[in-house]
Amino acid sequence: MRGTDPEHPVTVRKFLRDQARKAVLWALEPEPGTSLPPHRPTPPTRTSTRSMDTNPYSLKGKTTLMLQSLLAIHESIEDADAWQGYEGTPDQLDDIRNEIYGILVMNPSVTDPNEVVDLWMEDYASTHLAEDQALEI
Repeated sequence: MRGTDPEHPVTVRKFLRDQARKAVLWALEPEPGTSLPPHRPTPPTRTSTRSMDTNPYSLKGKTTLMLQSLLAIHESIEDADAWQGYEGTPDQLDDIRNEIYGILVMNPSVTDPNEVVDLWMEDYASTHLAEDQALEI
């Protein structure tokens, strides 16, 4: 049954190997019409028209106003030592931050941190002092 037989020039093993290879290649071929084009990655393109700010820590709008106001209020409390028990804890700063946002909502025309501090002193500082005095009694 080797290649010497004129009726069977190819061995059975080689024949089966070739047929198996053809079957596997056929199974791996995608069906016509369902194959996807090859994916070629493209580098990302920048479409931003904004210019880069030289100071990465500069903020714009109400966030800057709130942060500057919070800092000014914090420093005024620390300097005057007016609020007993004030340590600048996250909870205390959150309360002041929420009060500042309340001021900004009620007074949308305010654009200066000093104005916010003045409004906070009028509206909220007296409340904190009253709470402070109630605890002492």
